[in-house]
Amino acid sequence: MGILKSKNQTEKYFLDAYSMQGRRKSQEDNYLIHRGPFGDIIGLVADGVGGYAHGEFASQVVKEVFENTFAQMDKFESIESYIRKTLYVAATMIMQEASQDASYKMSSTTVSGFIITRNDDLYVFNVGDSRVYLLRDGELERLTKDHSVVQELVDAGRITEKQAFYHPDKYRITNSLSSKITDMRIDVENVGKIQSGDLLLASTDGLHDYVWDDEILEFVKGYTGEEPLAKALCQLAYNEQSYDNITVVVCQRLI
Repeated sequence: MGILKSKNQTEKYFLDAYSMQGRRKSQEDNYLIHRGPFGDIIGLVADGVGGYAHGEFASQVVKEVFENTFAQMDKFESIESYIRKTLYVAATMIMQEASQDASYKMSSTTVSGFIITRNDDLYVFNVGDSRVYLLRDGELERLTKDHSVVQELVDAGRITEKQAFYHPDKYRITNSLSSKITDMRIDVENVGKIQSGDLLLASTDGLHDYVWDDEILEFVKGYTGEEPLAKALCQLAYNEQSYDNITVVVCQRLI
């Protein structure tokens, strides 16, 4: 793979994202890839849940709240505090909409993302079953843990990862960002420093529910195509018969 190049790259980081409606009748995914005024970077994907329940509204809310507040991140006591409070703000906005219109009562979304500080510290966060991966030294590591029925079965030792990939309940999540604020679980972790050549990949389940992690790894490592990597990964999932919306955010440290 080497170092990616794009007209969207910054001096230190390459940034790229793509979203595909795919075979769904509507697009409920959203994403954000943004560089703040002091060099901090945020990338996230959000997968709206429910279709008729206005999942697209929930995923749009979480994107816009982070987009509108990221420049003020320094005003919070910590990065983790910023992430948690911003997600609660988004959930509160969904709750307020649901209180005014009953059709929004079940509106919810997953959200997975990362923040890279101006000092190259990496934070990842997750609600639901979207994911953040790290490709480093030829190995792909999943940095987030799915909030899903099959992940609980894997953790309990009742099924393997391979069985989880084919399990009929693999689309059932146990946690989402919604109006049910007291039930919401937010995972936040400081992973350490981003190193030169590291590549972060955030994806909705339209990618990783249809393409094995090993396949993602080999595709990225060998990719030499002309299209941006994020778009190529979405097309890979579509070719693997993904029925879902597909969204990918890519960030690589260049130097």
